[in-house]
Amino acid sequence: MTLCRTTFAVLFVVGTLSLATPALAKPEFAAKEKTSCPACHVMTEFPKRSDVGLCYKRHGYKNLALCQKDPTK
Repeated sequence: MTLCRTTFAVLFVVGTLSLATPALAKPEFAAKEKTSCPACHVMTEFPKRSDVGLCYKRHGYKNLALCQKDPTK
């Protein structure tokens, strides 16, 4: 019985850890641009990028002000 519980516990932990995904958002961009995460992300579907965030990525994470004025550029 103890071996069965131990096996179950090990499999549970391994299974749980295998489902973990790394964080994709980079808060250093918000700090660099002196803004907050919602400037580039859709907070209801975080870490999904907004149009501004997609523009910012296209521009090599530079020129946030341009992307905020016109995200289609």
